[in-house]
Amino acid sequence: MPGIIGATIITRGGTYYDYENPAASVYDIYDIAAALSRICRFTGHLLDSVEHYSVAQHSVIVSHIVEPEHAYAALMHDAVEFVVGDMNGPLKQLVPEYKAIEKRCEAELFARFRVPHPLHPSVKRADLIALFTEKRDLTAGAGHDWPGAENYPPLAKKIHPWRQAEAMYRFLTRFEELTGGLDTPAAAPSLDPDAEVASIVKESGLPEHVVRKALAEAAA
Repeated sequence: MPGIIGATIITRGGTYYDYENPAASVYDIYDIAAALSRICRFTGHLLDSVEHYSVAQHSVIVSHIVEPEHAYAALMHDAVEFVVGDMNGPLKQLVPEYKAIEKRCEAELFARFRVPHPLHPSVKRADLIALFTEKRDLTAGAGHDWPGAENYPPLAKKIHPWRQAEAMYRFLTRFEELTGGLDTPAAAPSLDPDAEVASIVKESGLPEHVVRKALAEAAA
């Protein structure tokens, strides 16, 4: 099978995801849901009473905060983490090469699954509302002062973490509800290299030369 060596990882379904050529990789929504349901938010730093809180559950919650027309994009906003993981924000700021590769993989995934991009501002706002609710309910940071928190009031309802299997099921159910099925497009549209660079620069805020260097190293 091609792609077993090099910059690849094996997916839940037994196919290989190629970081050097995401568009040629074979994966589906089940791979995404399974991985996201097993990846823990906050790098695992939750209250001792919280066994696990997944990216999948976070994504479902965000999809219910936004207006219906943005729900699908909200559900998929962190989908790329199924292959890049959920690196915490402060560390991500120190690793620009990671951010560039993350955006590259995300651009391909969004194209493949027809996720509107760039994401509507309401998706980011909902993401932050969910974040501050999670900090209140699931971490030792409840009551701490968080810059900007006053602009993103947490949800009234307390978050109760789902077990992994439930999180996967609810993510898939929400996906099917919003798309009408669980199929993945057979092939992803090709991405123009210059447009790809421009998109990553815009989304990440990184200098263009840093983005181009990171992409070149990933493809080397």
